[in-house]
Amino acid sequence: MHLKGREIAVVGGGIGGLTASIALARRGARVTVHERAPAFGEVGAGLQLSANVMRVLRALGVEQAVLARATQPGEVRLRDGLSGRVVARVPLGEFARARWGAPHAVIHRADLVVVLAEAAYKSFVPVMPSAQTMGMIGALALAANLVCFTLLY
Repeated sequence: MHLKGREIAVVGGGIGGLTASIALARRGARVTVHERAPAFGEVGAGLQLSANVMRVLRALGVEQAVLARATQPGEVRLRDGLSGRVVARVPLGEFARARWGAPHAVIHRADLVVVLAEAAYKSFVPVMPSAQTMGMIGALALAANLVCFTLLY
């Protein structure tokens, strides 16, 4: 689907909003990301990126940038919470690549956001700072509520 010339506003510059903005821009849309936070920062914790996620990141052209910041574990060990005994192992590494066609990776949320923000910037997607966003979020919430109200009643 081509979106050439369409203007699209994405509310939220987190992982989902940045990923959506890159995908939409690759389809030709003029995208603006509206983010409440004044800057991207160290928020959140580590994430596991399954092969499905890595294939999406590959399609967006950011897989290698993500892998440069990520760790690729050889396996996941599930342990008994009381004894610490290993109760199951899930092979990853080369097994994941061969089985699912993409690696399994672990990355800090902030590092993933940096990669996505850089890709959005390279796709000419502007990220609007908080003052402008708050008014827009309020207007969108009001519009969404009016639409829901109209549909429900």
